[in-house]
Parts: sequence; structure tokens; C-alpha cells
Amino acid sequence: DVYKRQAGQNVEENKSNLADCLRTIRKADLNEVKALANPPAKIRLVLDLVYGILHKRIPQPTWQEVKAMLGDSTFLSNLISLDPNTVPEDVKRWTREQINAQGLDVESVQKVSRLSLIHI
Repeated sequence: DVYKRQAGQNVEENKSNLADCLRTIRKADLNEVKALANPPAKIRLVLDLVYGILHKRIPQPTWQEVKAMLGDSTFLSNLISLDPNTVPEDVKRWTREQINAQGLDVESVQKVSRLSLIHI
């Protein structure tokens, strides 16, 4: 019971930290990425993962679909309010596999764009 409470507190702290980070992303940051004809691979992968999480399916979006997602006026609020329990397990597993396989970490993505504040 103590472990469950601690785990629940950790989840809530992580969600709060993520929400704080997402609130620092400006429209200019999103526009910077949307303006790219061919985004750096790590940025594209992060956005593909975000697309999959928001759409609750393993993604294969086109760059146009990703740009539309970034341009959606509810994009950041949808991320902030997303209940992780609503994301299917296969999408979560695929996301973790992609992060591990591609060696994604916040620092390596930050070298490419400020948008990496979407912590992976």
C-alpha cells in the first residue's frame, strides 16, 4: 500500500513537471519546427511519438500531418491534459522501444531544437 502511494505520487510529480515544461513552449517554437521542410531526424521522431500518443495509435504520419498537429490551437492543452491511462499499451510499448532503439534523450534532442522541452 505504501509502494502504491509512492508510485502514485511519482506519477503525479512527473505529470506536473511535464505540464510545467509544456507551458514554456511558445507558438514561435512550434512555428520554427513547422517551417522546416525536412526536420532533423530526432525532432521528427519525437513528433511522430507525440502524434502516436495523442492519436492513440502507432503512427506513420506524414510531415504534413505532423505540421497540422503542431498548428492545432489545442495541441499543447491536449498534451497537458492527456491521461496516460487512455493511451493503449501497444502504443506505450512501441514508444518506449523507439526511444530506446534510437537512443533518444532530452540532451541530444535539445541540441537540435528548443521544442525538445516535450520531454521524452
